Amino acid sequence: MAIVGGCAIGAAMGLVAFGPRWEWAAAGCLLGGGGLYMMHNTLQANASQLLPQIRGTSVSLFAACFFIGQSVGVAIEAWAIDQGAAREIFIAAMIALPLLGLWFGQGLRVRDAWQLEDGVHDGPRAHQMLRD
Repeated sequence: MAIVGGCAIGAAMGLVAFGPRWEWAAAGCLLGGGGLYMMHNTLQANASQLLPQIRGTSVSLFAACFFIGQSVGVAIEAWAIDQGAAREIFIAAMIALPLLGLWFGQGLRVRDAWQLEDGVHDGPRAHQMLRD
């Protein structure tokens, strides 16, 4: 879901950046919202599974990073848009977000492979990998 979500957000940013009419931006917003939902939920679910002993701490750290990153990103993007670089912001997001999704998806695959090698079979994806 992280990979599909990141790619959906990237495609949405491309629609907003290069769409010739406002309808393209509306479609991009719809696609981006679905992609954000997929990517964010995958990240949040994995944050809650990092260390069950300190689940509250890991989820709190996840939320803090999410909101701080969102605040800093909006401030930087607002400045860039004021400088006339709106399209460049969307192009950067169009490239970066699919890469982020691919990076996180690959990290999940590596983690799941390590769990299987170590005999840990209780992770959510470990069950799927055992069936495959």
